[in-house]
Formats: sequence, C-alpha cells, structure tokens
Amino acid sequence: MKLEEPPLRKLFKSRKVIKFKENIIKIVTKIPENVLKLILKVLTYLFIGIFFAYTAIRNFVRTHTKLFIFLVLIIIVFFVVLRSYNMVRNAWDTKNDQMYRLEQEQRNLEQEKDRLEQQLKELEEKIQSYNLQKQQEEARMQSVPVNIKDKIVNLPQYIKDLVTNYATKNNVNKDMCKCIIAKESGGDSNAIGDNGDAFGIVQYHLGTFLADRRDASLSQVDLRGDPEASIEAMTYAIARGRGGAWSTFGYCQSIFQ
Repeated sequence: MKLEEPPLRKLFKSRKVIKFKENIIKIVTKIPENVLKLILKVLTYLFIGIFFAYTAIRNFVRTHTKLFIFLVLIIIVFFVVLRSYNMVRNAWDTKNDQMYRLEQEQRNLEQEKDRLEQQLKELEEKIQSYNLQKQQEEARMQSVPVNIKDKIVNLPQYIKDLVTNYATKNNVNKDMCKCIIAKESGGDSNAIGDNGDAFGIVQYHLGTFLADRRDASLSQVDLRGDPEASIEAMTYAIARGRGGAWSTFGYCQSIFQ
C-alpha cells in the first residue's frame, strides 16, 4: 500500500513555492557579497536581541510574578482609561458640532425671518400706496364731467395699460393722458381728424409725430396707427412741456392736475 505524501511536503513541491524559491535565489545572487554579509549580521544581532529580551522577560516574570501582574493591570487600566477618554471626547466634540450647527441654523432662520418681515413690510407699504393712489384717483374722478369719465372708462384695457406704462416712465399724469386720448379719438387707433392731417389714437400730425420720435431717439417711421408708438411719443412730448400740441391738453390738464 502506497503511503500518502504529507501535506507540508506537497506544499514545498508545488509550483508556486518552487517559483518563489527560484525568485528569492535570483534576487540573493544579484546582491553583492558585502551587502549579504551585512544583512546576515544585522539579522543575527536582531535574533540575539530578541532572544535576550525574551529570556529577560521570562526571568522577570518568574521572579516578580505579582509585580508583572500589577504592571499588566496598570497597562490594561491605562488603555481602558485612554479609550474611555477618547470616547467621551468624541462624544463631546460631536455634541459641540451639533450645537454649532443648530446655532447656525437658528441664525439663518432669524435672518430669513428678518428678510421676510422686511419684504412683508415693503409689500404692505406698496399696498397702502396703491390704495391711497386708487382713492385719490377715485376722488379726482368724482369731479370729472360724466361724459369725459365715461369715455375714459370705456377706453380699451390695453390702451389704459399702455398709458399707465409710458406715463409712469415719463413721469406724467396718466389720467390726463387718458383724457386726451378719450377726447381726441375715443380710443380709436384709426381715427382721422383735422381734414386728414391728424391720424391715430392721439391724432398726431406727421411732422409733429416724427419730431417727437426723433427727440426720443426712436425710429423715423410713420407709426401713428400703432397705439403704443403714439402713446410713447405723446407722453415723452408732454413730459418736456410740449403738451400744447393737442387742443385738448389744457382742458384735461385743468381737470387732472
């Protein structure tokens, strides 16, 4: 009966181990002789040192068993205390970090609250200003003749919006501008007057229209049929004291200013 080869011997005969030994031999053969001697010398001293240290510790334990146990206990206690200290410190640092984040979040919330309160205050002021303007407009409209009031009310909404936009831009009274449009054309952008010389929603003469457009650095094209172009030019001209170009200007000015 054939005996089975021991596992350790099989391991040393395996290809990987044989290859490893060959690589070690190749590396060692490439090392200079003086370097090899130095390495062996160092290893020898190292092993001797380890042996003497082991012997000294073994002899110390044999002769001072209680003291050794005491030292071991001190070392264990020291590491336990050190570990506990680190755990407590980490927990304290974590708590401080959490407190800092909470304080930072609280400051951010307070800043956001202040910002929202400021926005709310500004919004309330705008609402109050709007309501005051509305009341003033309603009060002024109370004194406007019924026929003019009805004409202004009946103007198309987009015309009113254009007047509000450009009158605000040029800092002129929007109700006065609406009055001029209501009396000049009734809001009809194709209205013709002055024996065919006046045209559009504000009854512009061509020369006056182009002159006002030129002063406002706008295009020199006959856009009198375009309500926006006419309203823009009219509010620009009125803002510069040229409202007398419309015969209705004095009347509307007396009512709304």
